[in-house]
Amino acid sequence: MELGRAFTYAFEDKEWISKLGMTVLMMFAAMIPIVGLLAVCALLGYMTDIVHNVRNGHPRPLPKWVKYSEKTKHGGYVLLATIIYNLPLILMSVFLYSFSSVIGRSQFGGFAYVAIIGCVLPLLFIYTIIAWSMLTIGIIRYSERRDSGVFYRFGKLFTTMQTNSRLTLQWTFYSIMANIFFSFLLLIPFIGWLAIFALAYPVQGSLMGQYGRMIGASETAKRDGRR
Repeated sequence: MELGRAFTYAFEDKEWISKLGMTVLMMFAAMIPIVGLLAVCALLGYMTDIVHNVRNGHPRPLPKWVKYSEKTKHGGYVLLATIIYNLPLILMSVFLYSFSSVIGRSQFGGFAYVAIIGCVLPLLFIYTIIAWSMLTIGIIRYSERRDSGVFYRFGKLFTTMQTNSRLTLQWTFYSIMANIFFSFLLLIPFIGWLAIFALAYPVQGSLMGQYGRMIGASETAKRDGRR
């Protein structure tokens, strides 16, 4: 996988200004109540197109902003899967917030809260890494088959993640590094924010596509080795 390539490939497209410009507009639209939900779905659907193109080695993987209804539908499945995969994190956050509000104010409650946090955080971190890796593999599969059921074949997703553990760790590291870079861009008013709006989905989509291509190559090599 190439982290630098994930940031530069979009600018090789002759229509990069209009394509990334539309991505920026969609990011702004995502901030508007109700309409924002549709914009998020469209962005996620656009990202699956990028994943598909990168995975299949398209020379110009940045797709056009066309067929908005299809992008919104495909992105809706991704958004639903994302919520489901993050449901344990959401429920735990609600529990910890409720616990701190009701019990954590007393001295004993404060100690208990710190103890719970110390035990839960490592587990949540491990769950997040595993869940997001499985979700990413699900997005890769979905970008190829357009079958939302792939997100919930947990056994197959976990096996793929485990079998390709080295690639999974590499993708995780690059994805985190990209997010850290975007965090630094937040410190640059306007220009940095526009860069985040334009590149966040294309960069992550490229990394997922690269991850998927390498998984595919690994699976093909193993099948050929059995013959």
